[in-house]
Amino acid sequence: MAEGTTGSYVTMSLDEDKRIVVHSHIPMPSPGTANAPWFDSRDATLFIERFYQMCKDHGVIDPKNIIEQLARYCVTWIGEWMKILEGYKEDNWEVFSKEIIHEFCDQDITYKIHHQDYLWAITKKLCAWDGNIRAYVQEYTTIASTVQANGRLDEFTKVSWFLQELPEKLQNKVIDKVKLNLSDDMSPIDFRKVVQVTMDLINQYEGNKKVFEEDEMKQKKMEKLESKLKVKAKSSDSTNIEAAIEKMTNKFTNLALAMRVQSNQIQGNSNQYYMLQREGPLKPIPNYPTNVTVNPTTVQENTQLPVNPYLA
Repeated sequence: MAEGTTGSYVTMSLDEDKRIVVHSHIPMPSPGTANAPWFDSRDATLFIERFYQMCKDHGVIDPKNIIEQLARYCVTWIGEWMKILEGYKEDNWEVFSKEIIHEFCDQDITYKIHHQDYLWAITKKLCAWDGNIRAYVQEYTTIASTVQANGRLDEFTKVSWFLQELPEKLQNKVIDKVKLNLSDDMSPIDFRKVVQVTMDLINQYEGNKKVFEEDEMKQKKMEKLESKLKVKAKSSDSTNIEAAIEKMTNKFTNLALAMRVQSNQIQGNSNQYYMLQREGPLKPIPNYPTNVTVNPTTVQENTQLPVNPYLA
């Protein structure tokens, strides 16, 4: 049975003594099953290593067959994209696998912790105080230690690159506290001490920031309370003013009513006088005789009135 099949098969070969050797091959697990590697753009290095080992374990050793089989263990778009690579066209497994790892290195943790160029790349993204600076320290420390262990990074470069990512103020404080001399690459440098000082300063900053934020919150609460009191006082003043206006309005209303009543009375008297004038001229008052008796102590006035014949 040809290589690349998923069914069980056997192969025969001759050993050094010209004896026939029978090899039994177990079929490769189907894509998507529990024991089969699967590639969706993450951790390319780990996927390549696992897939190649699986092929060897199942007797698939021809580079062309390995490359053709690999596309089946990837998401569709990656499987199609692989067909344009030079390694795929040339049936060159070494070139093909490196092209895949290089293309997806940003999501490849194995690549990150073993390659100096990635370590250099992450130091080019300046990190603010409020950014994820703790994550940077942890990531850089892990990757730098691996790269240095592989003999591709010295202590001075390790510290210099680490400092480049830090905010400028933090960077200067670390240099001052550790007393670093970055102009002399031969001076002794302790990376662990640099990291420890950096973390202490970060903790100190975050502690001060927390206190500052608490004070700021208290200040805002005081301002809010003060604003409420001002509104309340203003509302009280407004209520007093409205009450005074209402009181004055009532007084003016009462005064207007009184003036209207008085005006009506005056108008009524005027009308009565006018009616009397229309009845005719006033009759003359009769001149009755008056007898007056005067003595030194008493003045007596006797008025002689006419006698009404009907009452006599």
